[in-house]
Parts: sequence; structure tokens; C-alpha cells
Amino acid sequence: MSDEHPEPGFADGEVRNDSGDPGFADGEARNDSGGLGFADGEVRNDSGDLGFDARMAAGPSPPPPSRAPLWPVIVGLLLVTGVGLGMVLNLSRSAAVTLFGGSGDEESSLNWAGYVAVHGHFTSVSASWVVPAVRAGSTPGSAASFWVGLDGRGTRSLQQIGTTSGLTRGGRYYSAWWEILPGPSVDVPLRIAPGDLMSASVTSDGRGGFTLSLRDRTAGESFSVRRTDRTAPLSSAEVVVEAPASATGQLPLADFGAVRFSDARVNGRPLGSFTWSRVDMTDASHLQASPTALAAGGSAFAVVRQRH
Repeated sequence: MSDEHPEPGFADGEVRNDSGDPGFADGEARNDSGGLGFADGEVRNDSGDLGFDARMAAGPSPPPPSRAPLWPVIVGLLLVTGVGLGMVLNLSRSAAVTLFGGSGDEESSLNWAGYVAVHGHFTSVSASWVVPAVRAGSTPGSAASFWVGLDGRGTRSLQQIGTTSGLTRGGRYYSAWWEILPGPSVDVPLRIAPGDLMSASVTSDGRGGFTLSLRDRTAGESFSVRRTDRTAPLSSAEVVVEAPASATGQLPLADFGAVRFSDARVNGRPLGSFTWSRVDMTDASHLQASPTALAAGGSAFAVVRQRH
């Protein structure tokens, strides 16, 4: 998922969650510092009554100490709150410019785990999965996104749609979204719950038009949007799990256990019938998530969250 689901001159569709923690949001910014009141405006002289002559002899009283205006502080607080809220509201998926290492059909990425169809011209991708619950012990502020998309492997172009499971200090949250880079991540108005069976697809008409669709088969609800990206090279197709990012960078990957993608198809055929790369998500020291071998004729696999 580029940066930056998510979160970029965002339109109406920021990804939201249930917390006020930095990296996530419930859409509410709070200030717990109390009121920033002004003083009562009264200058008091506690030196006692000097009498008229004594006051004249002493000369004019010095002006009261000047008080720094509070408006710069207030504006600063508003700016900080706004930035924090943007970080929270706007999870962003990102193009896999972080792919590194490996050769042939084995690659590693800092933020993706799954399968990518390569070396072809791709006009559609689709898959189904069950929304995984975030497991106890996950790091607050962590998240995992599950999606299908076209482009993104080695390019800044990416058209994608999917769901996110995450955790904040306020609890777990589940959401749906779509995104066409370099634009913002936009909320999908579906009420997502763990255990829901989702089906997603991205389809190009070959002339720059894209239809992104998501269906919650458990709830019986669906969503579809059509957008244009005339610069899309259509050079890859993805079915992946991602550690999304906020304005501060990549978030920790939530512990989702494992997610199984089924009926994974590219151009209407099983993903495995194309040249593909198997992508592990890894950081400098640990394997974070990895896909299993393709099954069901090349149309199914699982991504497993590794524990350390």
C-alpha cells in the first residue's frame, strides 16, 4: 500500500479507525491540556499606598511585564492537532518500491507479502479472503491491509482495493478502502467485521478507465467505483498483505495469524498460470510474513504472520 490506504491532498476518503492514537483515528482530535485562558486583565500593585507626593517623587511606574500573545501557541496547537489527525486518518498503501533481493520467482519486500503476476499486460485481478481478526499481543498502532491491485511493483502507479485490520489503544478496528496512486486512500462505506468473506476486483478497460469493486458476501453488501488513470502501465497484478503506512512511515504489522486468499485470478485466469513472484515481507532482521505455495490450480494461497 505508497505514501502516503492510505494518506496526500486527501479527498473524502481517508481511512479511519477507532482511536485518537498517532497513525490511526476515530476522526476526533482531543486536547487534554485544559483551557488556555487569558489572565483577568488586571494589573495589581502590591507595594502598598505610597501617597501622592511619594508616588510623584518615585517617578512613573514601570509598565507591567508584557505578556507574549497566545495566538501563536493556539495556532501551533491547531497545526499539531491537524497534522496528527491527518496521520491518524490517512493510512496509505504504497507501491512496492521496497522490493529488494531475491531472484527469479522469489523476492523480498519491506511491506508486501503475497504473489505478484509479472512480465505481461494485465487488465484485471480478483480474489476473495476472510477478514482476519487482530490477535491479542499485537502492538498498539499496528495494522495489516489485504488487497488486490494492478501495477505497483516497481512503479508509482497503483490501483487497489481491500480491507484493513488494525489495533489502537482504543481497541481493534476493521475498515475497507480503495486507492489510486498518487491520490488519497478513500473509505469504502461498508461495515467490515472479522470473519466476513470479502471479494475484491480491479478491472481496466484498457483505455485508462478502472473499476474497483468490493463485496462483503457475509453482510450481503457491495461497493464499486470507477476512476481514470491514463498513465497506468498495467505491468503487474497483485494479491498481497501489506504493512500500511501513515505520515510518519510504515506501521508495525499487526498479528493477524494467517489469511487465505482464494479464487485469485488475473485476466480471468488463475494467478499461477502467469509468470509470478512470491514475495516475503521482511525487515533487516526478521521475516514478518510469508505466503504458502500456490494451490487449487494456482488460484489459492495463504499469508502467514510470523512470530518471533
